[in-house]
Amino acid sequence: MALETVEERMGTLEARMDALQRTLEERLPQNPTRSKRGWQAIVGSFAEDPLYEEAMRKGRAWREAQHDESDGTVR
Repeated sequence: MALETVEERMGTLEARMDALQRTLEERLPQNPTRSKRGWQAIVGSFAEDPLYEEAMRKGRAWREAQHDESDGTVR
């Protein structure tokens, strides 16, 4: 492959990546927590929420019910 061809292809890829980045930035909601990724963006968002606390209690009860008390195995 000729050097010019590689450089041309690289330029094309860079231009496409720039266009994709601009498109993503336009479509993502403007949100101050956007700079945070994954779970970090929602840490604390359920603080003192009674529905969340209830869901956690029910989940814990379900998990505990899955254990066989006679030998400690999980069903």
